Amino acid sequence: MKLQILEPAESELRIIEVRGSPVITKTARVLAMELSPASVTFKTYLDLPLNRNYTVNIQFSVAYIRLQLQGRIAAKSSSGNLFMYTMLFNHTDSPSKSELIYTLNYLLLRQSPNQYRIHRLYRMICNGQA
Repeated sequence: MKLQILEPAESELRIIEVRGSPVITKTARVLAMELSPASVTFKTYLDLPLNRNYTVNIQFSVAYIRLQLQGRIAAKSSSGNLFMYTMLFNHTDSPSKSELIYTLNYLLLRQSPNQYRIHRLYRMICNGQA
């Protein structure tokens, strides 16, 4: 499930690894548009290649929560001089994944406040309390 970010988040993107070696690069501004447990979709003027030779880091705030996630560019499309990318996350550290799940739940509840009971029941089932 992907959630559209109702107020697209101004984000910072940087390349952090090329062919397994750490690198330090400047940040570029991108606009986070959609978020899921596995990916983020963003727009930018950057023309990035689609390959597995590099890892990127994206940082942004959504719903007052600062996220910093790493991954690889998996999809690309263009419209005029802007590019839309989907980045698949590398969830190697569980704190970033748990922060992301918390943020997605918060966004979902905020976008659909009437769904609170359903989310509460789902959490109870997931935690074995039902």
